Amino acid sequence: MGYGKVKPNISSESVSERKIIKSKQVELKEKIFKEYEFEDEFDEANFKASQIFYEEHPDAIPPGALDEKPRISSERSEKVSDGFILINQSLIKKLVNKYQEEIEFCPKHIKEVVIDRTAESVPSDAMLAGKFFESHVLGSTTHGDPVLDLPRKKISKKQEALLKSQGKALIGEKKIDQIRLETQIERFKIKAKQYETQILTGVNTHVNIYKHWSDKYLLVGELDWFPTPILYQGALRLAIIDVKVTSNVETTFGNFCWGAPQYMDHLQADMYHYLVRDIDFDLNPHLKDVINDNIIDIIQNENILFLYWVWGYQKEPLEYQEKLIERGYRDDNNSLYRQQELKERIRKAIAILEREESFGWQPNPVPEICEYCPLNKMNGGNCESSIIIRV
Repeated sequence: MGYGKVKPNISSESVSERKIIKSKQVELKEKIFKEYEFEDEFDEANFKASQIFYEEHPDAIPPGALDEKPRISSERSEKVSDGFILINQSLIKKLVNKYQEEIEFCPKHIKEVVIDRTAESVPSDAMLAGKFFESHVLGSTTHGDPVLDLPRKKISKKQEALLKSQGKALIGEKKIDQIRLETQIERFKIKAKQYETQILTGVNTHVNIYKHWSDKYLLVGELDWFPTPILYQGALRLAIIDVKVTSNVETTFGNFCWGAPQYMDHLQADMYHYLVRDIDFDLNPHLKDVINDNIIDIIQNENILFLYWVWGYQKEPLEYQEKLIERGYRDDNNSLYRQQELKERIRKAIAILEREESFGWQPNPVPEICEYCPLNKMNGGNCESSIIIRV
């Protein structure tokens, strides 16, 4: 639709329609200006660009997506898991792969670290990078503890003496990875405004959703960001967004080959699609003030997106290290086979847990698990078996 190129047919009906559209645009502009404080001309330019879109697509906003900010419910969700074993996508991936095959694992690690969470795993550098990024863009991490800084360069004795003489803290310089991550964090903030997203830390970030599977097991999803509007492929849509940090968004090998996502394990996306449908609000009282009837309708009509928002930080140029990847609720042929596969994988994982419970959760040393396992004596734990493979 061009402006100033075609003379419209002015009738009383068209004038009336245009007045309604104009009214919608003015109302939207006021909402957006209240939501965002523009800090520079670039932000203002992004806003103007989005206004052009809305002039051309006045009905693109899903109903209720820009309603008043939801309140934080006084009811909390921590107690809903009492008496249940929680099954999340991370646990399933440790037991059953995308080909429905059992993976070698350590039952003791699964029970004490993953299920009971009596000990916390030692984070790898990649995990710390992800937590650092997440803390700065969403306000916290999945389990609530923000990571606001990363390990610094070691300081020499000469540097130490100089810092002391200047009365400064004895902190080394930032490593290159942290500098790059901070660059991407600032780019994220700009993009988040440009895409008209809504981040309400503690309300629509790190949202837990529970679903009954059996009298013993509850499924749980720990959603990074839900619900939020996002300007995606020419329309403002409602979405579940999972923020990912990787070395290079174009890599085509490994478990996280974001350059070839068709080869990845999308259990997380498929499970989150499943969990947001038919939400039991008695089981999830914390969602009552977050998910309104309009949002429920959008989900039930299969108009909600699942998006990975992937950010790379080790490959230059950084401005190309960002992409959105969609994972649909249905397969490409419009079938629900991937949802059937999800349920079969859940059943297999639970069968494995039942078996290992009957055996008493015996240790099974696996090198790549023991390396970061907090039960390993080398990491301060008390597991004797891990010493067999650690040198």
